Amino acid sequence: MQLLQETGSLLILRFSKGEEFKKTFEVFLKERDIKGGFFYGLGGAISAKVQYYNLEQKEYRTKEFSGGHFEVTNITGNVAVTEGTYIIHTHATLADEKFAAFGGDVSELVVGGTLEILFTVLNPMERKLDEEVGLSTLS
Repeated sequence: MQLLQETGSLLILRFSKGEEFKKTFEVFLKERDIKGGFFYGLGGAISAKVQYYNLEQKEYRTKEFSGGHFEVTNITGNVAVTEGTYIIHTHATLADEKFAAFGGDVSELVVGGTLEILFTVLNPMERKLDEEVGLSTLS
């Protein structure tokens, strides 16, 4: 991963082919002691694990996508730290070679050609469990 530009609280990050997005991003965040922010971007992926949350059952259903190249038409998320654990909450829309789009909550994503992110650094943010929905939400 490269930091291409830094202007105040705005960072432009470029992730390289083969990097696991969330793991690589977490290392960068820890090195810079960044504990809050929002991001969006685009690029490509060679594999991804995407989740769908069933609100009534309060559980995720996960699907893996691999064996090709996928366009990341949008990736959006935020960063928070809860009890010392970094939470990179990420959603993405991906498209395959047939131009079929799919998306959801991203648990893993391995970068294809590139992944380019605009990250806005904010004050530290935290998540807490919302018992009603069964998810940790920003608090």
